[in-house]
Parts: sequence; C-alpha cells; structure tokens
Amino acid sequence: MNIVEQILQQCEKMGSEPALSLGGVGSDTVSYSRLQTYLDGVCGVLHRAGVKPGFLCGLFLENNLFNIVASLALNRLGAVPVAFNSLAALGTVECGAIITDLNLPPQNCPVWRMDEAWLLDEPYRPDPRSVQGSDICRIGFTSGSTGAPKAVAVTYDKLVANIAQQDASRGLEFAHAKRRLGYIGISTVYGYLNTVRTLSEGGLFCFRDPEMAREARRIAMYGVQVLIASPGQLTLFARFGRLNPGAFAALQLVTTGGSPLPAALAARVQEFVCPKLIYSYGSSETGVVAAAPVERLDLEKGEIGFVNSGLEVSIVDPTTRLPIISGKGHLRIRGPGVIRSYYGQDPAEDPHFDGDWFCPGDIAALSPDGLLTMSGREDGVVNIGGVKSTAEAIEAMLHAGPGVAGVAVTFAPDRFGLTRVQALVVPGEKWSEAAFANYCNRSVTSNFRPVRVVMAHTIPLGPSGKIDRQAVEALMKGPMLATNTPAIETNA
Repeated sequence: MNIVEQILQQCEKMGSEPALSLGGVGSDTVSYSRLQTYLDGVCGVLHRAGVKPGFLCGLFLENNLFNIVASLALNRLGAVPVAFNSLAALGTVECGAIITDLNLPPQNCPVWRMDEAWLLDEPYRPDPRSVQGSDICRIGFTSGSTGAPKAVAVTYDKLVANIAQQDASRGLEFAHAKRRLGYIGISTVYGYLNTVRTLSEGGLFCFRDPEMAREARRIAMYGVQVLIASPGQLTLFARFGRLNPGAFAALQLVTTGGSPLPAALAARVQEFVCPKLIYSYGSSETGVVAAAPVERLDLEKGEIGFVNSGLEVSIVDPTTRLPIISGKGHLRIRGPGVIRSYYGQDPAEDPHFDGDWFCPGDIAALSPDGLLTMSGREDGVVNIGGVKSTAEAIEAMLHAGPGVAGVAVTFAPDRFGLTRVQALVVPGEKWSEAAFANYCNRSVTSNFRPVRVVMAHTIPLGPSGKIDRQAVEALMKGPMLATNTPAIETNA
C-alpha cells in the first residue's frame, strides 16, 4: 500500500490524537484529523496548479510542517517530491517547479511560495493510488560532507527495506516505541524515513525544539520514548542532563550515528540522558548497515556495530578489488535497501558502484562474527608530518580531553607550508585551557596536537547532524601559528 494511504488510514483511526509535535513556544501539536485537513488543502493547491502523476516537484522548505505535508500531498497526487537540503543541491535535479517558504535566487523553473493559507485551502481528495515497489516516492540528497550532494531515489521497496533494517538493528523496543523525537532534518532521507514511518504507525513524531529546557519539558509531557540524534547533537543533551538530573527520564532508548561517537561522549549520554544507547552505521544510500548497544563496542578502536542480517558486507583490497579475509580494506555493501546508482547518473561511470555493490569509500574491517570496525574514509586521510590519520580520529582523541563537550578539526598550512591541526572546541563544565593543553602534550601524538584552538558555543552541524566542515572552516579563518602549543581564542 502507498505510504500516504497508510498515514491517511491512521488519520481516520487516530482522530484527535497528536501526530506531530513541531516544537517552539505555545501549542505545538498537530492532530491526525488536522493533518488530514492540511493534506486535503495542499492537495487542492497543487491539483489546481496542474501537478500530475510523474511530476517532479522540488521542496526547499524551512518549516517542518510544510515539508512533510507538501511531500505527502505530492505523493498522493502521484508526483515525486525532490527534497533539496542545501543551496548546493538546487538545480542538480530538473524539476517542474519548486515549493519554498524562503527567498530563493532565480531558478530554471517556477517557484511556488508556500504559506499557512495552503493548509486550509479548498480541499481535494484524489482517489487512492496503487503503487509498484520500484516507483519513486521521494528523491533526497546525501549530506555533501565528503563532496557535492548526490541525488538518492527512495523507492517504495527501499522505504520498506530500510524500515526493516531499523528493526533488525535496534530491536523490538525501537519498533514498539511510537513516540519519537528526531533531530535529523526531514529534508534528509533518514529524517524523512523516521517521520513517515512514525505517522504510518499512528505514533507521535517530534521535531527538534531549538531551546533545550523546552525540549526537556516536552519529552516529559508527551512521554517521548526514543531520541534519534547525531553524536554532535547528543552533546547538547548530555550537557543539559548533567545540570538537570532526571530531565530525560521518559526516554527509553537513544539511537545515534552518522559520525564517530567518542567513548567519553557515550559515557556522558548513558549517565545523563538515557542508559540505553545504540550506535549505528549507515547512509542515505544504504539505510542502517550495522548497529549495537555501546556497551558491546570498543569505540576507541572504531567498532561500530554488527552487520544486519538482511545485508551483505564485504571488505576488498583497494588495488585488486578482490575480497580479503582479514585486515583493513575498502567497504562495500549490497541488499534490498541499497541503491545501485545515484538518480540520473550512470553507475558505470561512478566508482561508488560496482555491479549491485555500493562502495561508500570507507576503510573498514569485518570480524568473523560480523562486527564492523571503521578506520576513516579513503578520501579523508591526511598526512601530517609523515603520520597519516583522519579528521574523525583526531577529533576522537581531542574529545577525550578534560572539559571538552564537542570538537571539530580543520587542517591548514602554517607559515612554513607544513600542514597543522586546528580545533574548534565547545567547552564543558570542567573546561580549563591549561588542563586541555597538558592533556594534548601528554596524550595526543605531537603531529596531531592543535596549534590553534577556537572556542565556540556549538559545533556547526548540517541537516543530517554531521559536522558542517565548511562552516567550521569559516569559523577557523585566520593566521596559523608555528608552534605545537595550542593558542586559545574565543569565537563570539
């Protein structure tokens, strides 16, 4: 059945029960009956605008309610929403129109400005549409953290397979918990999946509230059971939970992934947010590939979880591309929820695809019992003074320092042209410049000690919850120092 029809069935069944919590000040919930009203209204607007089956319509929306309602309305009309998650992605897929609530630069297609009036416009209820598993229900984009954003077509088959992968990796507790709080943006494939899945099950999906005190009250008030957030986003919860014991007592499970999880952060999350913490590895292209409770993992060694039974994972030699039995190599993945090409691209011309295998560019090892260990990315290795590492590995080392609540590193040449490490640090309660410098001198390999440290309130994150490397670079602009002693600066 079409995912929209499943949600509409829940609208009829659940009535006045809350479907969405939007966050912010005042009443923030949207009931299932109200959601149906909004869908009918937006369907009317789009139908009268000439949207027909097969129409590709871009979405570039800041308002979460607009985003989910417009997406579902387009599906209901047989159209395909293209969820742009950045200005860089605009124009990479040719659309018949773009729906937005922002001021966009001129585009090569009509731009329709969505506002509150769309939600209550003259309703239109099209007949239910049957769909094939290979039909595209949405086009999303990769985060672009390792290059330009790439278009990923989410078919109905992929949607179903990715939901099954979630359940296989996170267990019945996740599947049965219907009140979920998602910090991964709905413009991402993963954020969209979590939203529509929750609505199709008659649950309550909560979008992020920018104010943590309100967030804690909302979790308690609605009895939110599951928090879905990146490691960077979890630093905010850990900091608030330490200062406000019991603030997140309603949570039964926290799931995280998308970037390395420092062991020190995992311990703080278990102590101050929720003791049950599951770490996972996956991507827009694959869905969840591997996961495990953090107590079963050695995070400092890069262990990331056990491979899902429905997927096949192989480690290959980077030169011969032949499978290797043990040791590190290039990771490749295949399965029913894994794409075989980027939308509109020839897979034969893309090194990420090898037949029905997807090759993410990660360096990994796989144990005989299916435990996946990551060592960074092929294109993320840096050579500093003859010693190779990755940004993620260096960040993990620095995150273990005293009083470090968050960290992101960049690389730049000093005045002699030598590559040096710079660090953007979010200070925790026990932060001390002297203690951090002592820790670096004592515990961090000399090549990886930051020569410059800039203080910030938060680490910039993209819609997927990953570190926004370009934003970090912008914050770190300035001359480098030719010294291994960190220079501490404050970023206002």
